[in-house]
Amino acid sequence: MIKPEGQKYIFDLPAADLKKLVQGIIWRDEHFDGMALKDIATRENCSQAYVGTAIFKSFDILQSV
Repeated sequence: MIKPEGQKYIFDLPAADLKKLVQGIIWRDEHFDGMALKDIATRENCSQAYVGTAIFKSFDILQSV
């Protein structure tokens, strides 16, 4: 296993990644509480694929920090 040098802080992410992380966490919670991805996408005026990608990316980002 290769460990990163130094510590990483979640707020050091680029603004676009931080936004997608926050969206992913919020949407993940809503989805796990029973809301369909389609409904989230419709409400946010984006595609279902974007919502799903943001949710999965939130797991990746949190795991890497």
